[in-house]
Amino acid sequence: MTNREYLRNILGQLAGEVQALRPTPEDSVTLAGSDLMQLQIAINEAATELERLDAENIEEAYDIKPIYDRIKAVIAHERVLRNQLDRVALAADNAIDLCNLLSAHVEEHNPSEEDEAL
Repeated sequence: MTNREYLRNILGQLAGEVQALRPTPEDSVTLAGSDLMQLQIAINEAATELERLDAENIEEAYDIKPIYDRIKAVIAHERVLRNQLDRVALAADNAIDLCNLLSAHVEEHNPSEEDEAL
C-alpha cells in the first residue's frame, strides 16, 4: 500500500466516523426534541407524585409504588439519551484517534523543511 492509499484509507474511515456523528433527520428530531421532552415530562410527573406523597398516609409498601414507577420512568428516559450521547462520543473519539493517526503518518512520511535541514 502506498502512502497516498494509506491516507485515503484513513480518510475513508474518518468520513465514516464523522457520518456516525451526524444524525439522520429522524434521529435529530428525536435526540433534540422528543426524547429530551419525554425525560422532562417524567421528571415533572415524579415531582408531582412526590408532592402527593404524605408521610402520614404511608401505611404499606404499595403506597410508595407510584413514585417508584415515576422514578423508574425517569431512569429509562435518561438511559435512552445516554445511549444516544454515548454513540456520538464513541464516534467522536474514534474520529480524533484517526486524525491523530493521520497527523503522525504525515509527519513521519513528509518531514518539514526544517527537519530535512537538520
